Amino acid sequence: MWQEVQGFAAETRYTANYAIKSYCKYLADKPATKANHFDIQDHLYKLAKSGIAPATLATRLSSLRGFYDFLNMGGMVKWVPPRLVSLTKKLSKPPRVLTEDQVFRLIAKASTDHERALVEVLYGTGCRTGELTSMKIQDVDFRALRIKVCGKRGVRFVLFSPRVAKVLRKYIGKRTDGYLFVSNFPVSRLLITRTATGGWRCRWNVYDKDGGFKCYGRGRIDRSEKLSYPQAFARFRKLSNSDRITRPLGLKPLRTSTIARQIRHLGQRARVNVTPYSLRHSYGTHLLDHGANLRAIQELMGHRSLDSTRIYTHVSKHMLMDTLTQCHPLSVDSEE
Repeated sequence: MWQEVQGFAAETRYTANYAIKSYCKYLADKPATKANHFDIQDHLYKLAKSGIAPATLATRLSSLRGFYDFLNMGGMVKWVPPRLVSLTKKLSKPPRVLTEDQVFRLIAKASTDHERALVEVLYGTGCRTGELTSMKIQDVDFRALRIKVCGKRGVRFVLFSPRVAKVLRKYIGKRTDGYLFVSNFPVSRLLITRTATGGWRCRWNVYDKDGGFKCYGRGRIDRSEKLSYPQAFARFRKLSNSDRITRPLGLKPLRTSTIARQIRHLGQRARVNVTPYSLRHSYGTHLLDHGANLRAIQELMGHRSLDSTRIYTHVSKHMLMDTLTQCHPLSVDSEE
């Protein structure tokens, strides 16, 4: 609740809660209110030894600081142990950026409307993954070519091109509301197994009208019917159709981990090492390559500070070459 009051995005709240649960599990029977900064240090040390990345460690520490700030504000602790812990600063790496050819190869390998819309919206708007999960159909404005999103920096609008609009219209189809990006598998799976006597049994999920889990549906076929797996599947499918086995699309958004996995699998087919954030970084870099100014890129990407946008000047090879050609004395032909 206190995280919601502070305006944290849903994914940020999930990450913070995960970090706090992990810390409390480490403390075991020791109350968090009795822990000190040495406990924090030991917890982070064990996480580092397990192979967790430095950036993730920094996120965990930040989450614990927020947690103890809350306890301190409520009078449950008199000091904030994580504030006495610091991590070694690591030099930040330049963002990984795809070439334009790699991006188009990625798009060409999309085999479904869902995959095509996912990669084109990520690259075509430069949105964050958390912002993508917040997108709703009713917030897509096809006239103004923009989408209202809510994420790391609060509510903002991301712009998209007519090409992306065409892809989105096809993906949305006849849907009129709900989350924009939803699961590809809305129908409950049939879990068919053999019985001890050689027959078949099956179980499936039954949902209520709001898409929530209600109960399990079950079926059984005796061995004496001598049905093959395809025949048993057809029988169970017909039986399950009498229940509500389809969830309404758009009730729940895709998780960021699901989006990352889908983009990674698409990249494997295109033989491109890609993540949702590398598509965002490619968006900013390619805009710079084609002459966009930093202020415009800042607004398009939702950066609070221009310093966040300037990082793309270090990875834009076209801009670096243009600077060398225009400014270095040896770039001028001496024979002219």
